[in-house]
Amino acid sequence: MISRLPKVSIIIPAKHANKTLGMAIKSILDIPAHELAEVIIVNDGLDKETNLLADKYPVKVINGNGEGAAAARNIGVQFSKGQILIFLDADCSVSPEWLSAHLMEHEHPGDLLLVGGSICIKNNASFWERCDHYCSWYNVHPHQKEKWVPNHTPANLSMSRSTFNRIGPFTENLPSNGVHEEFEMQDRLLRLGGRLLFKPSALVYHTDRSNFRAYLEHHFRWGFNSIQVKGTSENSRFAWLFKNPFVLIIGFIPFSVVHTVYTLICWLRAGKLEPLFFSVFLSIGRLAYAYGMAVGGIKYFQLEEKNVRE
Repeated sequence: MISRLPKVSIIIPAKHANKTLGMAIKSILDIPAHELAEVIIVNDGLDKETNLLADKYPVKVINGNGEGAAAARNIGVQFSKGQILIFLDADCSVSPEWLSAHLMEHEHPGDLLLVGGSICIKNNASFWERCDHYCSWYNVHPHQKEKWVPNHTPANLSMSRSTFNRIGPFTENLPSNGVHEEFEMQDRLLRLGGRLLFKPSALVYHTDRSNFRAYLEHHFRWGFNSIQVKGTSENSRFAWLFKNPFVLIIGFIPFSVVHTVYTLICWLRAGKLEPLFFSVFLSIGRLAYAYGMAVGGIKYFQLEEKNVRE
């Protein structure tokens, strides 16, 4: 049981997310203890439809600056009042235990701690949604054990306000918005002696990409920032590999093969066999990631060289 429930701010960046935002809000309002939380929607796309949708619910809507999810999360913090901050993506709906699972880890708000919850597939997920899920969330699914981890997606992440103030905001100046903006923040956390806990019971259901084009674009975007971010980070998995960026750029095709095998192994260790039946399509997603990594890496080094000349 939670001995003392703090006031919490749930911050949701939303950009052209009207198909899923209502589902996210409703799932929060269905939690018995939801009255302890303020829900802040940051309308980063400045959509009238988002404002009209959110007006139907007891939530606060503020305008973003159109600069992406990282900036929207930071703006949401500025307008929030909660002692605990929970960041949730607009394409996620929460489980009944989600809020209490996050809050029970923050009974001592002075702790330098981040808590990341698990990402679960929807029961009625389509073929491409299942491909996207198995290609994306192999390190943060609910079949894994609770453990300390080096990094975690901001799609389902919590911290105390004091922790946020100490480690600083999400990174806003990455070339591909909404991808890997948490790495620098979580690097600062670890350097200050903080820790990041993966808590599978803080579970959300994610709406994944539902067609082939969106699937490829998603993983290309994830790859695009990876060399710039992971090559300078100490908290990424296989950080040593990303510190050899030219090898990755030249060998992006064999990298995609190894990445596919690693993804499947992660699922098999958790006792999930279904990803094996999607292995061909997972390899296509991993190739899109690797190609994005190579293209983004080349552009990053070109920019660095230009900056040096200037």
